[in-house]
Amino acid sequence: MTRDLVEGPPAFRLSFSEPVCRMVAVRDNWSSLQLNPMTRRLAVCCAAWLATILLAYGQSESRRYEITSGAYYLCCGITGRPDIVQLPSRDHAFVELAVSRTSVTMTFLNREFRPVSRLRNGSVRNNTIHFRQRTRHPYYPLVTAPAFADYTVALFSGSLRLSGSVTSAPICCDIPTTFRHQRVRARLVR
Repeated sequence: MTRDLVEGPPAFRLSFSEPVCRMVAVRDNWSSLQLNPMTRRLAVCCAAWLATILLAYGQSESRRYEITSGAYYLCCGITGRPDIVQLPSRDHAFVELAVSRTSVTMTFLNREFRPVSRLRNGSVRNNTIHFRQRTRHPYYPLVTAPAFADYTVALFSGSLRLSGSVTSAPICCDIPTTFRHQRVRARLVR
């Protein structure tokens, strides 16, 4: 036999299936909770599982790496030739990886630790993180044409190596369409 919620707070009566759980609560007095042993074990396991999920969800571990070498290519604006920037540079000085239980985010930071570009939802396999996704144009937020990102990050103790690119469809003759990091190395700073 089951009963529904009979009265609202502050005094209410709630009962589940009689053989499984019988609970009567009046003015926040939960002392009359009666569970059979099997249901009690199930309730404790469910509560522990839920607490673990709630505590773990949203927590992330963030590590910052200082770029020590590599190259950054921007291609092909009005000149038709790639601009090659040796790293580290003013605009690409750090890489920050934020790893949570549900996703990985990689952010390139300038010397003032301001974000330059960001990739989300990386997939992790062993010590390698892959970012393959549709994204936005990294420097022109008003451009609505999608861009495609393809990055690979290899993690080592105290350092990382990465290579990859963001490519978008041509928009205008003076807006670059390909942004590529090659042979980038970085060391852990925090």
